[in-house]
Parts: sequence; C-alpha cells; structure tokens
Amino acid sequence: MERVLLLLLLFVGAGFLQAEGDDTSSVQYDDCLTGNWNGSRGLLSAKGLDFSTMLINDFFLVKSFTGSGYLLNYANVNLDIDFEKAGIANGLEGKIQCIGVHSNHAVFDGGTAQGLSNIAAENLFKIYQLWLQYELVPDILDTKLGIYDLNSEFDSRPASGMFLNPSHGIGVDISQSGEAGPSIFPYTAYTLRVKYRPWKNVKILGAVTDAVPGTGSSYSTPVPRFSRADGYLLISEAMYSTSDERLTEAYQKYSVGGWYYTAPVESINSETNFCNKGIYLFMERYLGKPPLNIADEIYCTARLGAANARVNDIAHFCTLCFTFHGLGNNTEDWLGVGFAYAHIGSDYLNSNPGLTGDHELIFECTYSAPVWHGITLQPDVQYIQFPVEDPGPHFLAAGMRLILQL
Repeated sequence: MERVLLLLLLFVGAGFLQAEGDDTSSVQYDDCLTGNWNGSRGLLSAKGLDFSTMLINDFFLVKSFTGSGYLLNYANVNLDIDFEKAGIANGLEGKIQCIGVHSNHAVFDGGTAQGLSNIAAENLFKIYQLWLQYELVPDILDTKLGIYDLNSEFDSRPASGMFLNPSHGIGVDISQSGEAGPSIFPYTAYTLRVKYRPWKNVKILGAVTDAVPGTGSSYSTPVPRFSRADGYLLISEAMYSTSDERLTEAYQKYSVGGWYYTAPVESINSETNFCNKGIYLFMERYLGKPPLNIADEIYCTARLGAANARVNDIAHFCTLCFTFHGLGNNTEDWLGVGFAYAHIGSDYLNSNPGLTGDHELIFECTYSAPVWHGITLQPDVQYIQFPVEDPGPHFLAAGMRLILQL
C-alpha cells in the first residue's frame, strides 16, 4: 500500500508540470537558506508543489551521563501537493515526508520518562508521512488516509511547540502508550482520519490507526495491515480555535480529547489484562503584551492528561508554559519558560521501590533567534527533578539547537 500511495502521488504530481498557476517566481523565500532556486521554487509552488527541507542539530551536555557531550542530527524532506491549485482535482491534497535521525548515543533521554529532545530517536531514515486528503464537503468534512503523524493535528499546540522537551509537543500520557508509542515521531502507522467542522471555529477530529506501527522487528517500517491481535488505536478530539491556529492577537484554542486501544494489555504488576485508555484537555491562548513591554506578545499553554495507571508508568501529566514573541527590537525572537509534571502510577511505584520520588518534574527555559536567512540558533536549559529511570534526585541538561531551513 505504501508503494501504491507513493506511485499515485508521484504519477499525478507529474501532471503538475503541465499545469498553469499564478506567477510567484519573484517570491524571495527569505526564511530559506537556498532562497527561491532562481525562481523555480515559486513556479513549482504556483503549480501546487511545495518543497521544504530542514536540518536540525542538537548538542546537549547532561550531567547524569558519562562523557562530554551528545549530538543529535535530524533531517526532514517534505513535499506538499495541492491537486486543486493545479486544476487536477478539487479538494484533494497529498504529502510525502521523509526523515532521518542520527545520534552518537543509543538512548538519549537522560533517564527521564519524558525525554529531553523532541528529535531523539534510534538511527533511522524512513518515509514518515505519506497520505492523501480529500474534502468531501467543502469547509465542513474531509478525510485523510495513509501513513500519518497523529500529533500533526491531535494534541497539537502551536505556541508550546518551540520547546525542545517532547512533553510540550504531545503529552507523555499519550506518547508512552502502546507497544512502540502511538502513530507519532519517530514511528508512524497507517491511519484513517476524519475531520468534521460543524461551525466556523469548531472542529471534531477522529482517527483509527494501527496500534503497533510496523512489526516487532522493525517499528520504522509501517505495514499496511490491521491485525486483530495488535488491535487499533482510536482517538478523538473536539476543539474550538480561532485565527486558523495562527499565532496572532486573536488566537485561542481549547481542546478535549480521548484515546483507547482496542486490544487489552497486561498490567504492570500482574497477569491480568486491562484496556489502555486516557483523556486530555488543554488551553492555549494569546494573553496580551507582557509587563514593561519586554515582548510584543505573550501566549499561555496549560494541559492536563490522564492514562490508565494499571498499564502505564505515568498516570497523570500536566504542563504549563509561557511563550514570548518579539523581544525588544528582535521581532522574530521567541522565549519560552515552562514546566512539565508527570505523576507516576501506584502500580509502577510498587514495582520499583528504588525510585526517589512519585513524580518527575522538568523545568525548561529556551530562546530561539534567527541569525540569518533560514538559520536559527536556540539555546536551551532543562532542570530535571526525580527522573523516573535514574536513581539520582535531580540533574541539569544544557543544549544548543541549530536549525537550517533550506
């Protein structure tokens, strides 16, 4: 199925070269290091083909690890296809996204349940997303089918996405679930997603995805099968959002969601099987200008989540963070300050009496600044208290992220 989708996207996409579109060859693409490719990038975009490439490098010094430093490398190559813009098929879109990850450390999490970097994974190169989306009823109902990252739409919070810690991107109550996690980074699975928009600012999302991406020998390779033994992951979210989720002075988003695995799993401290399920809710909104005009905008994100403590290490999770945009005269800078609190379930505590606490708490401060067209530097500091997988009571992690938008 993966090859069929890929060939279909490429075959139909070849017809874009014959399509006519608005002349955007003069667009400068100032936020990309390689610019407009001498006008070719704008011409392709006018025909419905939008290419993007991003390289990210994280360098961390972590006190709890032996050694001096730890390097993570991430590459993302993405092609968005708009069949309607090219005049081929109204309401049809597609995506082909490939990623590569390389690390000089086998497991980079600092002994935490939540992790330290949102690009940390085993060494891999794979097709990450490959899907088609069709609008059944314009602006009301659409569906998406293929290899899909749930976090691109579910539990997605634009303002808190600047943080390096993964828990500010998707709650650990969800990301810990399943044999290899749900269909999110780094392992994605075949998914059917439906989105219904009953009112302008209200969306209802629902999806069914393979509960185990790939196979037991290779989670990196999605398999087009839905095994009754593996079961399915069902997830739904209802949200109210404004400004099309763009971070403006009108931005606000309120969401509540739930997830459920159809196949029961063995509990942590017994052979009894239980259903794996959870619920979450969050709020993210523009708060105004901070005191003393230290920034142009400030946004607040608050989230709560819970998972079945019988089968999951983390029973409850909450996060609160503030992001500041436009510091002083630097209109494109971002500053983020936040914490993530993960409460350990009683079953996991009873099975691991050596733990120093019943929770894991991570404070993070990060600052993102573009230094040139398509080049961004982002220093980051995280203080971790009672890491779940490390016997020490606390440690400090300091890092630097380099982003190249090509």
